[in-house]
Amino acid sequence: MKKLLYIIAFITWTISSFGQLCSPDSLRCSPNPFSDNPTLTYYVATKDTLSITIYNTFGQIMGQVFVDSIINIGSYSCTLMAGTYPAGIYHVTLQNKSGNLCPRKIIKLSDAGITQFKNPTDLKICPNPTTEIIKIETTQPFDLLKIYSIDNKLVKEIINPPKNISVADLPAGVYLLTGFNKDKLIFNYKIIRL
Repeated sequence: MKKLLYIIAFITWTISSFGQLCSPDSLRCSPNPFSDNPTLTYYVATKDTLSITIYNTFGQIMGQVFVDSIINIGSYSCTLMAGTYPAGIYHVTLQNKSGNLCPRKIIKLSDAGITQFKNPTDLKICPNPTTEIIKIETTQPFDLLKIYSIDNKLVKEIINPPKNISVADLPAGVYLLTGFNKDKLIFNYKIIRL
């Protein structure tokens, strides 16, 4: 009887895990956000032919860790050589031959928190840290401001933002401000909400 229960449990586990590529722990990037070369960790539940690809927000391939490689069951990690990527948001996908995807959003920060500016004085965001209002002064116009939480969730989006932005409605934490002009990334800037 015990032997029959073990066989049924094994068959149930095999059927439930077949074709399921993505679970919360299937693909991770740490640290995220990152400024240099982060570590990708991934778990493979069944031997499969897999690819890991990195895309920018326009869907262009930025790099591939491996393509159509046969990977055995187990946990793996590798360094994502993303140090030369411009600051911004990227999507990493773990994909099998059947087309099942496990996507993750990752954010590359520049060392200073600023991109697209030759001179750091071209962008000023203050006060930082802040409790209620931030003032954004820039030499380049931007028509869209997105604010992301540290766990990569979009928490606020402002079209044609004013110079003074209220963050009083956000919980205390670290946020990434991303400014765009006509869908072109103008800046990324890290702020702290007290």
